[in-house]
Amino acid sequence: SAPKSSFDRWKHGLHLVPLLVGAAWIAHHLGIVDRQAAAIAPLSGLAFGTFGHLAHNVANFGDWTQTVHFGYADDWRWGGHYAGLWPLLARLAGAGEDGWSLARWQVALVGAGVLPAWWLGWKDVGPWGAVVNAALYASAGMVSVLALSDYQDLTLLLPATILLVAAARHAAWWGFVAAAAVFGVVREEALVLLPVLSLFGGWRRVFLGLGVAAVITAGWYQQGAPPYPNPLVSQIPRFLAHGAGGAVVRELSNADVVTYARMVDAGAPWSILAPEGWLGAIPTILFHAADRTRTTGLGSPAVHHLAPLVAVGLVGGMVGAGRLLARCGRFVPLVALAMLGWIGWRAVAWQTAVQRFGVRVAEGAPEHPAWELLARVPEDEVVYVPASIAPAAVKRRSVVTEDSAGDRVPITRVRWAVVPDGGSIGETQAAGAGGWVLLHYPQIVPQVRGGRPEPQRGGGGPGGRQ
Repeated sequence: SAPKSSFDRWKHGLHLVPLLVGAAWIAHHLGIVDRQAAAIAPLSGLAFGTFGHLAHNVANFGDWTQTVHFGYADDWRWGGHYAGLWPLLARLAGAGEDGWSLARWQVALVGAGVLPAWWLGWKDVGPWGAVVNAALYASAGMVSVLALSDYQDLTLLLPATILLVAAARHAAWWGFVAAAAVFGVVREEALVLLPVLSLFGGWRRVFLGLGVAAVITAGWYQQGAPPYPNPLVSQIPRFLAHGAGGAVVRELSNADVVTYARMVDAGAPWSILAPEGWLGAIPTILFHAADRTRTTGLGSPAVHHLAPLVAVGLVGGMVGAGRLLARCGRFVPLVALAMLGWIGWRAVAWQTAVQRFGVRVAEGAPEHPAWELLARVPEDEVVYVPASIAPAAVKRRSVVTEDSAGDRVPITRVRWAVVPDGGSIGETQAAGAGGWVLLHYPQIVPQVRGGRPEPQRGGGGPGGRQ
């Protein structure tokens, strides 16, 4: 064969770019997670602590139990959700050193989305398309916000969506089936999106995607009923019972349309050239619009519900960019550079939101005193902590918060507490910065009132929820 030209060698070397970009993105965001861990600053201590405790207990004791959250999820199908990657990630993260291992795994998986983004752009257009796609994904503010918002299964749809669409357009049938299987098991909501997003690869891929979705659904059915009603299944009969048309209008009337539009537009204005992506946004909008917990707020503990919208917006922007560049002929470099300029401008514009809702911990912030105080409590002892710092205490068999006191763990077993102001209750064993103290109860039974333990003299026996 003819020797490769210098251009061919340069072009081949470009494939190292997504590895370097992905590694840099992951390293940067892992540094932010380390700061969040040191400062004990999750978006929701109760929610994140619940995941962390489930992961610790299943990895170390083999059972899906947690004592952080009242009456919640002694099962891998927490909240009725079917999240097929969760059992694997829980076992991997549960062996980590602290309660932030899940967040670190999430950052690594989300950052890996640069690779299928690069592949999709390269196959669609070539080097310029690959560079545009990688930049679009790695610089997206909402990708950073979601990756740093504790751990949630829906966030993993960000890389899984890019992989699915890239496989739908350019992989052999078996490669698409593998990508569709990964996408479909992330969470049950993905099964609704799977056939729609398969449109990027044509109608044959749609039918193949429907087959994958049917197999996964059958697999979930074989697992038996979850401990809570499945949210997606409960939504569909509600639509039908009230008339599908009226239900759609009612759902959309409750939506934060401006925020939803920003999420769908996460890709780029040229996503208008990829209407399949916009179609993928419809099921997600209808599923979450009626939620009264303000899931569309960037600072909401339920901000992860926006992940599917961000994913379809991004992939629409990537495919749309490829279709636009394919029509530009010799002007491809000029148009691609203009796209990169726009992507850079959007990245800068998102920095305020990323700093406020993603980073949340300033560089050089001091370590939370609860870390040192918790280290003094024997691991086999039950400790009470406020829900906000629960993730710091999940590397033990039982930890109690104001939400779960007396639920799974009898009040009588709680002999230690780390609280911001101990007052006169218990015996102060140690004091930390900012008024945090470690309390011990050698002769008393603590109850929880007003968010902290208070003494109650006398008998034992299991306590009810206070």
